[in-house]
Amino acid sequence: MREPRADFSSYRLIKDPDSRPNGLPARFSTFTESAYVHPLSQIVLEHLQSNYSEWVKQMGLDTALKLNKDGTFVLRFPDPDGKAEAAEGEGSSEEKARTNGSIWTMYEAEEKKHYLCVRKGGLVGRYMLQDNTKPAWHSDKRSTPERVQEAVDEMIEKIHQVGNAA
Repeated sequence: MREPRADFSSYRLIKDPDSRPNGLPARFSTFTESAYVHPLSQIVLEHLQSNYSEWVKQMGLDTALKLNKDGTFVLRFPDPDGKAEAAEGEGSSEEKARTNGSIWTMYEAEEKKHYLCVRKGGLVGRYMLQDNTKPAWHSDKRSTPERVQEAVDEMIEKIHQVGNAA
């Protein structure tokens, strides 16, 4: 026998004093507010979501996304022992990122270059996503999304290699 499906058509959102402008309670609005995501970071995140969603979940990265104001992001690997976030004063988020590892994008203003970076176990690396000092039509025949997606694929493969070697 089939389970009856819920019909939410008659429900409405009730505003409360802790609501955000979109009507959602503040504690539930983490990913509902719009945020600027740089196009290169967006390509990385969309490629992870569409091609590696199971891997992202298995690695515990599905709840670890931090969007930065400059459009870059950080995905932090969780503690290997499964502990929740450390209590106040038990270490900074930068220390946790060094210890547990992370995947992030960054922009080097002096170099005018965008990077995809990873730190996990013995793996530390960065891949240049775009060099803004070169014209858009420089020698690489691949499109920007293709190059970025290939960088993500290579990064995932390197993480697997490090994980299998441990």
